[in-house]
Amino acid sequence: MLENFPEDYRNFLKGCIDHGLGLVDEEAGEPFSPFIDVLTQSGQSATLVLVVDQLQEAFESATRALKKYQGDVRYYGLMWDGYVTLDNVKSDCIFIELGQSDEDQKASLIVQRYKINKDKQVSAFGEPIVGKSVENRLYAEDIMLSFSRSQWETLVGAPFIVFVMIAGADGNIDEKEKAAFIKVLEEQENIESQGLKMVLAAGLESPNVQMRRVVEAGAGFDFVEQLTEARSIMAQYTQDGGAQFCSDLYSIAERVAKSSGGFLGFRSIGKRERAILTELRKVLGIDGA
Repeated sequence: MLENFPEDYRNFLKGCIDHGLGLVDEEAGEPFSPFIDVLTQSGQSATLVLVVDQLQEAFESATRALKKYQGDVRYYGLMWDGYVTLDNVKSDCIFIELGQSDEDQKASLIVQRYKINKDKQVSAFGEPIVGKSVENRLYAEDIMLSFSRSQWETLVGAPFIVFVMIAGADGNIDEKEKAAFIKVLEEQENIESQGLKMVLAAGLESPNVQMRRVVEAGAGFDFVEQLTEARSIMAQYTQDGGAQFCSDLYSIAERVAKSSGGFLGFRSIGKRERAILTELRKVLGIDGA
């Protein structure tokens, strides 16, 4: 798929990969700080280091950092260190969110695996792998930039709370249920709220982290309170008071509950799941509830 990219775009990607490999800590094995490589419309290069405590914070900071260029970005590469499992083999890798200023308004998630030999030398292995399309940060709506960090974390966590409430109704959430939920988020079927689309895109950048944060939150974590807060936040920043956001979030809950062979094993909604849907209608204010 890389051959479909223009030559200068491929060259920019190569530079990003080389830069990332050069930052790998071959001694301690610690991940490098996420950063952005930028090529401006005039051909100038820049690197923006994102000093954060958690990876999710880097994604939020990246959008704000790119906005400062006011449309002068030609290409950008947001990079972070991680690992990927392919063919049941776990490998260290660099993730590159590669975006450009064009009418497509989508970015590509690229994965470049690497290895460290016995002499502590870092090198890439295999070709870069083109993954899913993600939201292009150059076209992020200004509404996203209005949220505080805590507000954004509350919004990004909302779909995962809905999932845990529904899928965990039987006291157990398995890997098939999680995979089916991620598919629901990726497809974004019938999602009209632009705010929710941005929230889902952010959640999909680190779904396992988001899932773990909700599942491991413990008894002190009030799901209803968190969803009420998310509704309140969106009400402040949208003309419809967050109604479309809540409606689309509820539609995700319904898809989770109805998913055949995943959550319930049949197409009808079980008694426990239906009770939770009723509660969600009240919390999200669906149809005046």
